[in-house]
Amino acid sequence: MATAYYMDKGLLGVPADRPETAPLADLVAEIARAIRVDAPAQLLVSPYAEVAISGDTPEDLTLYVGAPFVLGLPIVELKTVLAHCMASLGQPHPALADALVRSTDRIQGSLDFFGPQTAMGRRYRRFLDGSAEARSDLARYADRAAAAMAGSQERAQAALIHARALTEHFVDYAPRYLVVGSEPLQDLYSNWLRVAAQPVPDWAVNSKPAVNPLIPAECVPLIAALPEDDNDTLVAAIDVDPDDAIGFDYEVGCQDVIEGAGHLLEREATPVDVVGLVADGRGAELIAEWDRATAARLAALPGAYLIESFLARHGTALTVGEMFATFIPGLACRYGYDYDPVLCPGVLTAEGRPGIEIYPAIGGAVGGDTAAVAELMMRLADGGSGSLSDSGF
Repeated sequence: MATAYYMDKGLLGVPADRPETAPLADLVAEIARAIRVDAPAQLLVSPYAEVAISGDTPEDLTLYVGAPFVLGLPIVELKTVLAHCMASLGQPHPALADALVRSTDRIQGSLDFFGPQTAMGRRYRRFLDGSAEARSDLARYADRAAAAMAGSQERAQAALIHARALTEHFVDYAPRYLVVGSEPLQDLYSNWLRVAAQPVPDWAVNSKPAVNPLIPAECVPLIAALPEDDNDTLVAAIDVDPDDAIGFDYEVGCQDVIEGAGHLLEREATPVDVVGLVADGRGAELIAEWDRATAARLAALPGAYLIESFLARHGTALTVGEMFATFIPGLACRYGYDYDPVLCPGVLTAEGRPGIEIYPAIGGAVGGDTAAVAELMMRLADGGSGSLSDSGF
């Protein structure tokens, strides 16, 4: 019990008592009747993509429903996700039951990070082993409730998979947006919905969500927008420390690619050599050399063991497309362009110049045609401050 509550993150939210959020209260009451549990006394909208329960007695039980779910899930899927969590309201200790289920992934992640033989790892292992039967029972009740709302077990699982993919996307997007994004704060949710509605290119295997796009064009959410004051409050509650933000340096990544090309060619390489190696069918070799150059640079940084642990868990880019998605923005920076994968994914921007879309050219290169990438590189050089000779063209 102590471990579950310890791992359970602090829950935040604003009351769902505005006219805009009235449909949510009606939906929760409908679900409670359908799965035969008591509706919670309080209903709050949470900043994160989550559904959670807190409280110890019927009078103070609170249901937290994430704003991303309210804004981005079709109504039938939202009902399914809510029912899956609300099944815990039928347990003798609803908040503990919910914490047991929701803590599992975080505790498994901590176990993987610390290792099973460490003191912390043994603590997390005891929790997973000791609570396995209880968690299995709770999961079975939750699955039945979700299937009852979705109409079938298959549709319920599809909705839960969609919600998980949406959660992972928002958890990755929100902190980066709050560091690089523009005011006003409430633009977080509208910009996230816009980005989540864009298909991820087929070549971006390491960033492709389980559902693509996450927000389909035909999606009709329960609530189209939250009140402005609530938006500001919710966004301000998301815990982000700008000093801890880790940005990706595309210029350094670009140089790693060029260095890898030089290692293959056994001479100083240019950006043109990168394209030439891919055109010659040596993309896999170049990726391996790029990975080697990147690993060597990261190994020299403070906290290298943490970086290695992260890479071991998440992997590195393994496609020609993802290599070009690093290389091209890094090269563009040399000519006065910016690349913001948070606000404008797939588009190079520069003040006073039209944006340049890079995904079509990358897609062509992945298919074996590097002409569009070569043309894009020439265009960057022509519109930038550098000369062609400086860039190796």
